[in-house]
Amino acid sequence: MEFKPIIFYDLAGRVNKCYSNNTWKIRLVLNYKAVPYEVVHTEYPDIKDLLISKGVKPNVIDEYTWFPFTLPAVTLPNGTTVQNSRAIVDELERLFPSPSMRLDNGYTERAIRLAHDLMMGLGADNCYRLYSRTYNPRTTTHFNNVYAPFFKVSSLSELAESPLVWDGAWASAQDALKKTKELLGEHPEGPFVEGTTFSYADCLIGGVWQWLRVPNPEMFQRVMSYDESFRKHQEALAPYLERDGS
Repeated sequence: MEFKPIIFYDLAGRVNKCYSNNTWKIRLVLNYKAVPYEVVHTEYPDIKDLLISKGVKPNVIDEYTWFPFTLPAVTLPNGTTVQNSRAIVDELERLFPSPSMRLDNGYTERAIRLAHDLMMGLGADNCYRLYSRTYNPRTTTHFNNVYAPFFKVSSLSELAESPLVWDGAWASAQDALKKTKELLGEHPEGPFVEGTTFSYADCLIGGVWQWLRVPNPEMFQRVMSYDESFRKHQEALAPYLERDGS
């Protein structure tokens, strides 16, 4: 029987490169497992209708999930469409168990927390770069309407002169950067969270690196210079970052 590839739904942008930390989590898993997949690029305002049309139930809203319909999402070979990174990786582990993502290694939940905290700290700066450099016009408008109130501005363009960006964001991220350095330092033989063993925890941290790297190379380089372990970790992900667009 012919194997149907996974359909992987990623965010559209001005360049054919994945730039979302959330979709990178799953793209890294797919690339590491060498699972065949096809990419469908979707604009932000179209996500809800797309997923509803696929029969997807809304997310449960919690600290890490802010919206009922989000990417990443995948359509599995049996035709079922799944959203939410953890639900997707659980399905991929079930369907393609080798190589394992080592979800129960004790690092997954810590990496989820650190990725969240890094993004919250650096968020104002990176949201401005995404808004001004990355999105297509329809998504730019939608993104502004959603996130401008979060930063208490009428337009994300106002962040260009805001103390929240660059040094302000860097200061806000210091605790998360310190804890990420500590996490990567627990196995100093490196370069991965578990030393020489790759796991889903690396996808979570690596997703943040890529979220910075594509729209915001200036902050990406600043973060990489924070500690040698950060750059070694990013460089070790290279084989799984090669397929970064279609």
